[in-house]
Amino acid sequence: MGQGMTQIAMGLTTTGLECSAPPNRAEDAAPVTADAARNSVNDPSLQNLFQIIRWKGRFFAIPRVMLPVYLGDARFRQHKSVLSADTRELLVAKILACDPTRIFPVLLETRGKFRLFSHAGQFHAIPHDLTEGDILRKPVVEDAAILTSDDLGQLQAQLDVREAVSEIESRGELGGFRLYATAGQIYAVPPHLDADVDLFTHPEVLRSGDEQALIEQITRLQKVVDVEYAGWLPAFRAFGNCGSHPQFAHVDVPPEGYRFVRSDRPLIEFVQGKQWKKHLLLLSRGLRILATGTRLFADMLRRGMRLRSAIRFLQSRNIWSQLLLPTNRKLSILTSVPFTYSQSPWVVEIEDPTTLFYPFIHNGQTSRLNIQEAACFQGVKALLESPNCRGLITHIRGTADGIPKLFQSEIITKKTFHIPMGVQAPDQWQRHEPSKTFRLLFTNSWHQSAAGFYLRGGLDLLEAYALLKPSHPEMKLILRTKLPQNLPARYRRIIDTCDVEILDEFLPKDELDALMRSCHAYVLPSARIHIISILQAMSYGLVPVVSDGWGTEEYVAHRRNGLVVKGRYGKTSWQDPRCGMLREDYAPLYKSDPAIVQGLVDSLSALVEDPALRRTLGQAARHDVETRFSLASWNDGLKQAFDRALAAD
Repeated sequence: MGQGMTQIAMGLTTTGLECSAPPNRAEDAAPVTADAARNSVNDPSLQNLFQIIRWKGRFFAIPRVMLPVYLGDARFRQHKSVLSADTRELLVAKILACDPTRIFPVLLETRGKFRLFSHAGQFHAIPHDLTEGDILRKPVVEDAAILTSDDLGQLQAQLDVREAVSEIESRGELGGFRLYATAGQIYAVPPHLDADVDLFTHPEVLRSGDEQALIEQITRLQKVVDVEYAGWLPAFRAFGNCGSHPQFAHVDVPPEGYRFVRSDRPLIEFVQGKQWKKHLLLLSRGLRILATGTRLFADMLRRGMRLRSAIRFLQSRNIWSQLLLPTNRKLSILTSVPFTYSQSPWVVEIEDPTTLFYPFIHNGQTSRLNIQEAACFQGVKALLESPNCRGLITHIRGTADGIPKLFQSEIITKKTFHIPMGVQAPDQWQRHEPSKTFRLLFTNSWHQSAAGFYLRGGLDLLEAYALLKPSHPEMKLILRTKLPQNLPARYRRIIDTCDVEILDEFLPKDELDALMRSCHAYVLPSARIHIISILQAMSYGLVPVVSDGWGTEEYVAHRRNGLVVKGRYGKTSWQDPRCGMLREDYAPLYKSDPAIVQGLVDSLSALVEDPALRRTLGQAARHDVETRFSLASWNDGLKQAFDRALAAD
């Protein structure tokens, strides 16, 4: 990050950014040791470790070692080591109350040419020319020199191997892979990586102590099809950075015969230090984009789109993203929005049809929309009917059934696949053994939007809990959410007087896992389905207590694997039977609904008073994730969709 970023961090009046003092250079800050960090809790000197910055009316505390940062990038604002508050006083209080070991990397040891740190449940090894600030920035600015592992012993062993390496022996090529041997390990470098690739850290380099096993792995990979996971493209950041959403975590475990790859870093590595390669690569991609974009533009005009609307549609695909996207993949998968000119084969994975029309149409604003008359409609239809569009994949049956009505296109209908979503079930889960407490869990969305508290039915849950708590003191409500700033005083009083626990900070994976296993019911009276939240709760054996919002009852069946509270469908979300469009109106969620509140009271009282019922429902929920909604089942369907997509060539 260069001088320009430092200037931004120090305060440009044109952006409204103010600093309380000039930032320290990262290399001037001493590493935080475990003892020093623990001893500084509630110590005013802890403030000296942070830089307080005001940005757009909100105050942020940035670890000084992390500077410079650019708060215009949401990834910095939401960083787990960055604290924020509405006022400087509240922020200072938050600084004094924080646990520094959760904020700063803790120095563990020096090992050869590296220093080892622990941070946020992971372990990092950095060369001596880097600082712990580089660790903090890594989720935003990738640095291949930083080694990261969930296992300290594994990372230490990796460093020991590096220290033991005296020379690297070339072993020739096999199937395009370049083979090397050192310190008892054989390494295979894929043909598209440069010769100076780091054998020890690059994720695409194969490694094994058994040469024959490595040869067999290469042979298998030659039969595997690479599918570009395009969720990393800049275009998707505007749509809630959806490419990083847990809904798409399945790419970590691809279907048989396929491998998901990302070309964000390989592109940079390919052209690093070779400007002529960069220009040649971008030129070839640009020519293809020009050709396909021109065809798409002409197609939209033939379909009756106005010139201005067609131009806006092309601009909305984000030309820079299209230049970054490889054109030599057999298939790419897009996340929720068809950000493409259809320059190469692609599929798109969606939950509802509304996201197909982003950024022109947004969720929650479709209750009275005549979608077929929207300016963007023919643009989306042209994309979906293009030969390079190979599939619409959805985990909601209602979406799959509505697509034929929505587009009135046999071509698009034949490309539509319904595959029930699947998740990985954890080894340990809630068995509903006798307990003195009955713990309810409510969670906000993945990106923790304060508005999500309302849209997920937070007000109705608080009303119901306030009614039940006096007669059921064993009930305990945990809200895993940030509270809206405009939350009415009535609900703040409920939180204060009814022993509601608020968890509004980042939780490491192990703590989140323990939280899920400790709860008995997952309560989500939301406007519509939130698929990953519900399935993850079910995978832990929690009883889902959900609304009948659109899509939810495809996964939760009343009194079979959960409890369904009626009152949302047809009011906040519903499928239009005539045109197939999802209708949504989120306005009713900003005040409590007596019918939903009563339904929650009835459902939760039944669970707290009947342990056998919650055990039966919790076990059924867990069983459904192990069978109907498993990751293996999802991958079976995804493999069929990919096979058909490639068969169209």
